[in-house]
Amino acid sequence: MHSGLQSNLYPAAPLAGELPHVLQPAHLRDCILRGVRRVPTLIMCPARLLFSFAIIAWLSLSTRGEAADSPAPVSAPAAPAASAAEALKAAEAPTSDWLPLFNGRDLEGWTQQGSARWRVEDGVIVGGQEGDPGRSGLLSTVEQFQDFELELEFMIDEHGKYNSGVYLRNDPKERGRTGYQVNIGRGAAEEYCAGLYTDRWLAKGDEHDTIRRKLAWNQLRILARGGHIELTLNGAKVVDYTDPAPPDRYTRPGVVALQTYGAEDHSGWVKFRNLRVRPLK
Repeated sequence: MHSGLQSNLYPAAPLAGELPHVLQPAHLRDCILRGVRRVPTLIMCPARLLFSFAIIAWLSLSTRGEAADSPAPVSAPAAPAASAAEALKAAEAPTSDWLPLFNGRDLEGWTQQGSARWRVEDGVIVGGQEGDPGRSGLLSTVEQFQDFELELEFMIDEHGKYNSGVYLRNDPKERGRTGYQVNIGRGAAEEYCAGLYTDRWLAKGDEHDTIRRKLAWNQLRILARGGHIELTLNGAKVVDYTDPAPPDRYTRPGVVALQTYGAEDHSGWVKFRNLRVRPLK
């Protein structure tokens, strides 16, 4: 009997860093209470009886203190309405405002003017002269735009003064330029890429041809709001021009037209893809 009580009060030492269940205050108290109920044995040892009552009192106070000191459960913080990345994405992308100009399959939504040849090849618009440098012409949108943001990618043949361009707000009934032209060419030949032209150079864009990628895809962004034109080539803004007195025909609604013609008896080519427009209010 005595040895049983002894083993409950003085269990084997725990391993390092480990607190066994038998040393938990509530468990020790229950063990001692079970021992106290065995009165005949404990009467034979009054000192042990007093010691047991003292231990019970201490354990009762300890468990009450632990309950009082235990922090109240904390509810998990509410999840934020949106992460920073989601907020940034929402701020950047009213993508529903963008209108695709090219479906990647055919020239639906476009009209051809002039003798230049336009076709779709591997999801890309290809324009050129097909062996006859005398051919020239436009590929124009059916829809007209006034103030807008236009994005596209282009690649052009690398030859002398051979060039292309994008006409802004062009008269759909005309085969030539009637408004602003964003040039696509070679700076070395004074056909400045992402330069702004009317009947003269308003801004020369990538004048030294250091931004355009030769025989590779280039990204062009055009913002046209009234007489204010911004041009960005491969992420670098190269033109920020405000026309002090634009003619009315330069700012009224018109089509977006892609242009090509031969130069220096050279039959060249130009390619376009990923064309989209966002009308501005």
